[in-house]
Formats: sequence, C-alpha cells, structure tokens
Amino acid sequence: MPTMSVRTMHDVAYERGEDYDPAALGDVPRMAAELTLGAQAGLPIEAPAPYDRRRRRARERRAAQDGVPEWLEASDLVEPLLAVHGELV
Repeated sequence: MPTMSVRTMHDVAYERGEDYDPAALGDVPRMAAELTLGAQAGLPIEAPAPYDRRRRRARERRAAQDGVPEWLEASDLVEPLLAVHGELV
C-alpha cells in the first residue's frame, strides 16, 4: 500500500468521524490496517427497488399465462359454417 499524505490521512479520519493528529504516529498503522480491510469488503446487498419488484412480478405473471391451454381447440376459435352441414371447411 502506498504511503498516504497527511492530507489524505486527515480526510480518511474525517470521513470516519475521528480527529486526526499528524503528531500521533501510533494511529497510522491501525488506520492503514483498517483501510486494507475496507478495500477487501464487498458491496452491501440491497433489496430490489419497488420498480424492479413490480417488473419481476409482471414478468412472472406473463410467463404463467403464456401458452395455450390444453382444453382449447381450433374449432373453439372459428364459428362453424352452417351452409356445409355444420362441419368445418
């Protein structure tokens, strides 16, 4: 890890809510060790946004309604012709 400047160490301490005293060199190794641990941390897991949840529900609903039911036949969609004795042409 490269050596950080006094200004960078002050900024890091300020972000953590601490006061940084450049004369206190005992804090530098501890802060450097904590920074290396923070660099290895992963991103926090967040819940999906309401928009994303709504889109997922709509996608699942469309997938559930997709396809043709087994009971539906082609003859259900076409009106029978009465001039040919009620049979489909």
